[in-house]
Amino acid sequence: EAEMTEEMETEAKILLEVKRALTNHEFVLHWQPQCNTRTERIVGLEALVRWQHPSRGIVMPGAFIPVLERNNFIASLDLYVWEEACRHIRSWIDRGGVPIPVSVNISRADLYAIDVVEALEGLVSRYDLDHRLLELEITESAYMESPDQLVGAVMELRRAGFTVEMDDFGSG
Repeated sequence: EAEMTEEMETEAKILLEVKRALTNHEFVLHWQPQCNTRTERIVGLEALVRWQHPSRGIVMPGAFIPVLERNNFIASLDLYVWEEACRHIRSWIDRGGVPIPVSVNISRADLYAIDVVEALEGLVSRYDLDHRLLELEITESAYMESPDQLVGAVMELRRAGFTVEMDDFGSG
């Protein structure tokens, strides 16, 4: 049907644009503060990705994340986000700032596409970061969809020194 063909063409176009955007560093991180409600102090940041498209401006994740997930391309974006987060943390430290933990998301699909533990270990090593500065968020739904593989990966990440948190708790 014409509608299905149009949808497939749109997804293919988005995938091509995303590949170009990763190469051109069009994805930028925005920082959402995480606050301690008792002390009202910022205790961490969450890295949120936005696409700074050259002609459309800022593109919100809802317009491209589902396409990447459906087409098994989300790991490429996640690797990019993890590296950008580590690069920023290192930059803050090098400028004399006091580092605070940064949370990044891990997609369920990442567990099938890449060796998450190896990738994250490589990044904290390359940027000479304390593991505790990179906090990992995995959605509650991921635990329900592939519990055995996920629990194994979480245990490895925790043994390596990472903090692993459940994102969207209560949504499932």
